[in-house]
Amino acid sequence: MRASRALASALAPARPLSRAPRPASPRQAPPLRLPRRPDAISLSALPDAAVVAVLAPATAATAAALLSPALSLLELLFVVRIVLTWYPAVDGDKLPWAVVIKPTEPLLAPTRRVVPPLAGVDVSPVVWVAILSLLNEVLAGPQGVLILMSRAAP
Repeated sequence: MRASRALASALAPARPLSRAPRPASPRQAPPLRLPRRPDAISLSALPDAAVVAVLAPATAATAAALLSPALSLLELLFVVRIVLTWYPAVDGDKLPWAVVIKPTEPLLAPTRRVVPPLAGVDVSPVVWVAILSLLNEVLAGPQGVLILMSRAAP
């Protein structure tokens, strides 16, 4: 008898629980209400991360056109720097090697403190090639943020 009651209560449809809506906590931020027109957005009403989203398409296209070659050039300098690590006798104060070593050394010196050489091989230029390649792809690649923003309808 007890087993049949337990079985009947288990098979019975569940009653919906009635819950009163919880009051908003005092620390909870109010929802962000944005107007439909992007030109009517006040930048002070936006969170910091959303400020980038109001770039005009022409500005985003210009930023991508300037940023992509700059990142590619830096990436090329670091690739040449990787090759130069194979030749330790190269004098970094003489041309043409100074053109490669002088602009990259300010970025490599702090990186060497974080990523020490592995088995005597300096891997910090490889780290920077990876970082710059990722930044170039995320910002100015075919599906990059700036490219997608430049295609947005005004």
